[in-house]
Amino acid sequence: MKNITQTPGQDGAALITSLIFLTVLTVLGMSSMGTALLESRMAGNSRDRNLAFQAAELGLRDAESFIRDSGRIVGNVMLESQPSAGDGDYAATFCAKGFCYNGPDWNKSGVDWIAYPAFENEAYWAHALQYQRNDATTKKGVGKAVVVLEIKPAYVLPAALPLVSAQPEYLIESLPQKIGSDKSYYRIAVRGYGMRSGTRVMLQEVFTP
Repeated sequence: MKNITQTPGQDGAALITSLIFLTVLTVLGMSSMGTALLESRMAGNSRDRNLAFQAAELGLRDAESFIRDSGRIVGNVMLESQPSAGDGDYAATFCAKGFCYNGPDWNKSGVDWIAYPAFENEAYWAHALQYQRNDATTKKGVGKAVVVLEIKPAYVLPAALPLVSAQPEYLIESLPQKIGSDKSYYRIAVRGYGMRSGTRVMLQEVFTP
């Protein structure tokens, strides 16, 4: 008569343990993948914002050069070289041609620009000067069919920036002169864009030529 040795039953314990480990590893893998994707997206956003910041910086430099070298801006007036074309000089109470002036008390238009600065009015940005343009007028074709603003050779129109979704644009606001001073001060507000149109950086400075 043979002796039969019985193996104690394990009741599937090894299988259950393996499934638990597999589940834990799957969760850890998915978590790591999600973290990697999030970090990649954050890095992309950071790069795009940095691109927009650099574009805005170049816009500031262009605006400074336009004020200092173009010969178009004198005090609180942007001069028009072809008044016979219909526009004449731009005293710019309503930010005409991207150049803004609201009188010596900041409220000639009826709106107090101390409390409500020009750069906060989105309507004025429709006439903003653009970093790269076909001539010395404004972006989006505003005024180009009417008049060409001639500029001095000292000011060179910059080439278009690559990669960005839109070229930098800026408003130049002539600030009221101090009593007894012949210096002119200008507040420049620039908007720079990244590769995505939703990435936008605004920079400002007060500049005197």
